[in-house]
Amino acid sequence: MTRFGCIGCFSIIAVIALIAVVFLGGIALSTNIFEVPDLPRQDFSQEDGRRFQQKVAEIMLREAKISSRKDPIVVSQRELNAFLQRHLLESEKIRVSPMVVNFKRGKIEVKGHTELRYLLAGFPFSLLAQYLPQSVTSRLIGISISGQVRVERGRGEFVAEDFTLGRQSLSPWLLSWLFGGAGSRLMQWRVPASVDQIIIEEGRAIITLHQS
Repeated sequence: MTRFGCIGCFSIIAVIALIAVVFLGGIALSTNIFEVPDLPRQDFSQEDGRRFQQKVAEIMLREAKISSRKDPIVVSQRELNAFLQRHLLESEKIRVSPMVVNFKRGKIEVKGHTELRYLLAGFPFSLLAQYLPQSVTSRLIGISISGQVRVERGRGEFVAEDFTLGRQSLSPWLLSWLFGGAGSRLMQWRVPASVDQIIIEEGRAIITLHQS
């Protein structure tokens, strides 16, 4: 019984490895993947980044019942992009640079540039990527992800609906496999329990909090 279980386990690993090899081979041969679309221009300043930090601080003050304000907190995409430009690489070590976040009505759209090797951090791609030539893994790729933000019980989640590498559309479920643990932390995160919802409008996000 034990021997059969081991054989079954190795068989599953072999199948996963085969799928990864086919996928990596497709990436290496696809011309669509390695097309790098231009990013939309974003104008922001250091002051935009400071305003974002101030609004995060206000949320924490309300969570601690230090601030008596009850109005919704509005974050512009300029403010978010200014903050991410400086802090994202430091905090999550996600090598997507430059990165641009756009607020569309009801959705968030993330676009950026990265090297292929940073997209192969998850299992089983991380085991096999080392056998690809550096000329392939260091190639620049454009990445685009769009989806919705959900907040429930102190947890925020980005639900991806569209995922594109270069000009090749892929299934959003591949994201967790490709980015590995760092990607999972970006797709799900803790939010203060007082945050009720995040409403995405054109160019801005409106954060509403529970009234105590």
